[in-house]
Amino acid sequence: MTSERGMTRTTRTVDAVLIAIFLAVIALPLVDSWLHIDPTPALDELRTKAPSPSPVSSFGDLEKFPSQFEAYFDDHFGFRDLLVRAYGTAMLFGFGLSPTHRVVVGKNRWLFADDEVLYYRSESPFSADDLDQWRRVLERRQDWLADRGCRYLFVIAPNKSTIYPEMLPGTVRRVGPQSRFDQLVAYLRERSRVPVLDLRPALVEAKAAADGPIYHPTDTHWNERGAFAGYRQIATALHEWLPSVVPRNESDFRLRSEPWSGSDLGRMTGAERLLHDEIIHYSARRALRPLRAKRKDLELPKGILLSPEPDRTFATEIEGSDFPRGIIFRDSFADALVPFLQQHFSRLAWFRAAYRYDPESPFEPALVEREHPDVVITEIVERYLYGPPPRMLDLPITPGR
Repeated sequence: MTSERGMTRTTRTVDAVLIAIFLAVIALPLVDSWLHIDPTPALDELRTKAPSPSPVSSFGDLEKFPSQFEAYFDDHFGFRDLLVRAYGTAMLFGFGLSPTHRVVVGKNRWLFADDEVLYYRSESPFSADDLDQWRRVLERRQDWLADRGCRYLFVIAPNKSTIYPEMLPGTVRRVGPQSRFDQLVAYLRERSRVPVLDLRPALVEAKAAADGPIYHPTDTHWNERGAFAGYRQIATALHEWLPSVVPRNESDFRLRSEPWSGSDLGRMTGAERLLHDEIIHYSARRALRPLRAKRKDLELPKGILLSPEPDRTFATEIEGSDFPRGIIFRDSFADALVPFLQQHFSRLAWFRAAYRYDPESPFEPALVEREHPDVVITEIVERYLYGPPPRMLDLPITPGR
């Protein structure tokens, strides 16, 4: 009898401890919302989290409040980052699956953006009107720049899936016979005078020659090897117009790599610290010029929107040089081109649109008028061709063109 009472007391004690632990665990998110005791590094999911609910001042606000609060709580409850990281790690390394619809897991844990995979399938080709709109817009820019004594180069950087299709999941198949990249390059070369630079051949060649990948396995972008191959093609094209722009060889540099865990797709999964990637540093074996390029703030003309990442819009200068001047209207793929191209220009303005990539705002006439460039480059990564064609800006040109 005594033994039974002792067992009952022990059982009650264990139950009480378990209940206390359970209550403590479910209370932790609420406690952390106030005290911020979660030691997990902040999670950057490359998206805007839901804002605080709007103040309730009307019946309409009251109706919206529950959904607004739910969205806010889902993004901000305590220990969320820890749980997201644990879930991402379990899904990716335990099951080989992506923890988010925004990332597709390929072979050997190569990661691809969902919109890039959608683009790769080529289910939605350009229409004839789309292609003609691209032609007319690019020719209008070229003519407007020519009136100002300036050359124009249109550059398309290929997607990772275009250079490494073998790393996509086996379930991903191309549906259409041509990609939008194929269509646009063929159309412009056949029907337009605009110089369009297709970097695919250079990158395929670099892939075959490199002793490692030329794109980041865990990121949407090319790595420094890929960027260097792209730079050489761009510099070679510019050399025809600007003789002082002579592309350098890889043998002119010492290469050093180091581990890297800052990839965009890796961060989306929450498991970036366990994914293997690298940064490759190119250091010149001898100085390219007596004067080195320096980074400068880019003061934009009134009315031009700044990028949400101000450090992506800037100028590079070589003071006292008589090298050409230029502008690059670009997306994030051109970030890795900076160390290479900056050395060929007395001033090079690197302008990134105020949004991820908006075909309506990659060309700013007011900046051209202010900078007086010898050449203007538009760089666009292939997957952004999935958006609508750029709009026709009101660019007055010399009559008769």
